[in-house]
Amino acid sequence: YKPAYEEWAKDETGILAYNGIEPRPWDEFVKLPIVRVPGEPGEWFYPFKNTVEWDRSPFKTPSGKIEFESSYVKNNDLTKTRYGGLYDAYPRWQPTYQDLPANDSYYHPWTQNYPLSMVTPVSTYRQHSANDQNPWLKGDCYEHMVRMSPADAADRGIKTGDRVLVYNQFGEVEITAYVSSKLLPGTVSIAHGEWSKFDHVRKTKLMPYGIDTAGNCNLLIGDTHLPHIVGALLTAGLVEIRKVGE
Repeated sequence: YKPAYEEWAKDETGILAYNGIEPRPWDEFVKLPIVRVPGEPGEWFYPFKNTVEWDRSPFKTPSGKIEFESSYVKNNDLTKTRYGGLYDAYPRWQPTYQDLPANDSYYHPWTQNYPLSMVTPVSTYRQHSANDQNPWLKGDCYEHMVRMSPADAADRGIKTGDRVLVYNQFGEVEITAYVSSKLLPGTVSIAHGEWSKFDHVRKTKLMPYGIDTAGNCNLLIGDTHLPHIVGALLTAGLVEIRKVGE
């Protein structure tokens, strides 16, 4: 970080000086790593300040102001556009159009068989699936795991390091367990982006190419689309977990 900070502190563009910022030496900065932008009382920055104080139709709306009703949505059938969803020109509450809760909801009937809500965050050791095969980011550096709460782990006789099977009506994935109190009971986490590795010997009806032994969470998520969503929003689902061999 030091070389990057010192390069930034050179202020070759003059933007720091323009904003009244005087970078401190690196040794002083690391003791208190905060950069304060000076301002005068009554002159504080507020959201959209630069836009609002611009005198030439600041917002790209018919009135040039913030509009709560979208004239574009009002005058166009979005189902025939690239947005492809059903929207109201003015945000308002309306009864749900869904017959069932979301596919990762604790209130979904699927919880009778798959009671754990799985989230799939981004891993800090890869960019989505990029770098998943990088040997420097494997092994001692990072091990792909399913994280679960102590309560859920205890109910299933699972401890950190156990190989477990995460499964639902869509697929079956074998992965190492990691028990952490940072997880809420009823919630498990598998970072997305892991490349599949199928065991061609252990084939099942759900996994005709073999159970995935790498831990690809995509194999556990359905492809149901909601009518108001632009594109797909497939990042979570309901699962169950048991120790391998049980």
